[in-house]
Amino acid sequence: MSNLLDKEIPEDYKNREILKTQNMIEEGFFNNLKKTDKKMANKIGEMPLSQSTQTVSTNTEELMLNLYAVRDGLIESFETISLNTAVASNLANHINKLGSCIRDIGGRVDDFIPLEHVSGLKTPDINLNAKKVIETTKQCYTLGEITKAKIENDGQTIFIQFEGKEENIVYKARGTVTASLSWKGNEAIDYIYTSGSGRMSVKSFENNRWIDNSNNNDYNIYWELDEINLETEMKKNEKSYENKKELTIEEQNNTNNEKNDVIPIQEI
Repeated sequence: MSNLLDKEIPEDYKNREILKTQNMIEEGFFNNLKKTDKKMANKIGEMPLSQSTQTVSTNTEELMLNLYAVRDGLIESFETISLNTAVASNLANHINKLGSCIRDIGGRVDDFIPLEHVSGLKTPDINLNAKKVIETTKQCYTLGEITKAKIENDGQTIFIQFEGKEENIVYKARGTVTASLSWKGNEAIDYIYTSGSGRMSVKSFENNRWIDNSNNNDYNIYWELDEINLETEMKKNEKSYENKKELTIEEQNNTNNEKNDVIPIQEI
């Protein structure tokens, strides 16, 4: 049951005290049933224990989870409308009625207070923080150049390309970095090159130092690396040049031979 609740119940309800025994659920159910349908309560009370238990415990856990989900959905809807309207008032009443139902079957839920779920603030520009990350990266990165950087996926994702040179190796690292929730604006994307590998990471500037945040679940980082060995390329170019040179000499020789094979015609 604990695993199910952890997965299905919203974060706000994870710390709620969970009803631990079936007897307590049944007792609460009977008490409320007596208030609304005393005849049915007496009928169930006269049943054998196994049969009455089966009747009462109609998957109370699933019912409670569904009630929580419906209540949270109504709260999300409430947060999108104006406070001083008949719709808002009606919605708030239904949310509190759902809360009463949850308490009736043994759950715990606080009273819904409308003023705690409205705000005069609009949603901030999500792209703004992503732009700050790109600007900070360009300003602070010293091991190479940022040759490409753009925002994708409605401000959640940054595509970035690092280029640099290490001894005889010219490298190009292309990365796609996505914030799980949103960019905070104090981050930068870092890349350290090593032969055939390296590491791309997200770091935030805190307490006058860069802190690596790549090992938590706040960011999803995918990147790939291209490398060119200048020494190898130079040898390839030299070999190609020699081949072309030999081919040119051979072509010239063939041309000369063709000329020598021509029999001159004397005019009479």
